[in-house]
Amino acid sequence: MRRALLLLLLVPLTGCADSGAGAPCRLDSDCDKGFLCALDGRCRTQGEVEDSFVSRADVEVVTVPDADDGDVASDADVAGCTPVSGVFEATTPPCPTAPLVKPVKNLQLATEGHGLAQLAAVANQVLSQSFEKGESKLELRVDGSLAAGCERRLAWVRDERDIAADCTPVHSATMPFEVPNLVFGVIEAVDFDPESNVVHGRVDKEALMESLAPELRPVADTLIQEDIDLDGDSVPDRASVIINLTF
Repeated sequence: MRRALLLLLLVPLTGCADSGAGAPCRLDSDCDKGFLCALDGRCRTQGEVEDSFVSRADVEVVTVPDADDGDVASDADVAGCTPVSGVFEATTPPCPTAPLVKPVKNLQLATEGHGLAQLAAVANQVLSQSFEKGESKLELRVDGSLAAGCERRLAWVRDERDIAADCTPVHSATMPFEVPNLVFGVIEAVDFDPESNVVHGRVDKEALMESLAPELRPVADTLIQEDIDLDGDSVPDRASVIINLTF
């Protein structure tokens, strides 16, 4: 790039005078044929002129950011974590509002890697339609911050049914999911990753099937695989679940 720029600068320089190497000059035309007027005001060969450009280009150049870059945060500008304010602690109503509320727009079962994976093909379309129509509702309420490394308290809330009389959340380590008049379940031991919006947990197959209409239970029985042994008797008694959330 630097050499190409130099050649472009040299292209229009034509015309020479009867002055040899080292003679004083103001224009290339002041120099003999084969010489150019260098930056030092002396007639030089083209090679000498190129070398002078290279030596100048090697000088370190410090650039100043444009005005548009002024909103780029430096390490010193990065805000810290939002402190936990205790909005989910027991108190007398009216209950305080969580500083961050994220409504769930969709809830989908992962298609592999957990005990409910075979149910995904059947359930995900129903879940999507139910959330789209507003029949299924769920929101994540956050006390603190979801940023990496920050302290937080979470509450999973469908509506006021999931807030106890003392303002504490019914579901914090658990998460409800519901398609009205079809199924209701509770995900236990919820592990939520705020970067991927993925929930890992487990469900009680028996309780989940009990919430289903009787005609759906035989199908669900074959599609839900218990793969977690909680009591160590080598007999699985919970089904793992992976859920992708869209906010």
